[in-house]
Amino acid sequence: MISGAAALTGLGIWTNARAIFQEFPGLIGQHRDLLANDRAAFSWIAQNVAAGAFYPYDDPSFSLYTGHHAASLPVASMPFYREDRDAILNPFSNMPAFA
Repeated sequence: MISGAAALTGLGIWTNARAIFQEFPGLIGQHRDLLANDRAAFSWIAQNVAAGAFYPYDDPSFSLYTGHHAASLPVASMPFYREDRDAILNPFSNMPAFA
């Protein structure tokens, strides 16, 4: 039992170390590349779009880099579990009112 527990602990340590030193740096690099691409668009929006207008967008950095307000349409997950088609489509049918 002790060797099994030691093996399980070693596996946990190895998995966490691999995630910290191999996977996380790759994910951070992907997000940096994505932000570099988005910053060009954010810069254009900040310079060419009138301030004070409402811009629905599902990205927290949108507001940070453009100075414009950002919002997203909330979609509840419970109707998906209940397979309630009407409740799933309800936020999308009300999208013009939300905008």
